[in-house]
Amino acid sequence: MPITTRQFGASAMFNNVTGDGNTIVGEEAGPNLVVGFNNTYVGQLVGSTDPDGPPRPNENSTIRIGDVSGGNSQQCYIGGIFNNEQPVNGDNIVVVTLDFNNDHLGFDHFSGAGPHPAKLNRSIS
Repeated sequence: MPITTRQFGASAMFNNVTGDGNTIVGEEAGPNLVVGFNNTYVGQLVGSTDPDGPPRPNENSTIRIGDVSGGNSQQCYIGGIFNNEQPVNGDNIVVVTLDFNNDHLGFDHFSGAGPHPAKLNRSIS
């Protein structure tokens, strides 16, 4: 059974040539995916440009939800996270990080030095 790409939204993934296994939802989302494989994009203009402005290159196995391409996402709510406290042990439970330059999520093994991540101020002003 062949893998297929599904796109929903005006001009979604309009540069696709051989990209496959992608799910693209949003107006003009995924124009960079010419040959990209196994991506999930949700939101208007998602995947259109890097924060610096040049077109984003093809990518594989990437999830983008309302990324910085559109520039209009100011808040993010994801259910099931806020009240699910897990003590960070640096082994199998780590700290999620956010790169403010490109909204890229990652993780770090908390070393235990300094304040516990759950005690840090959560508001950014």
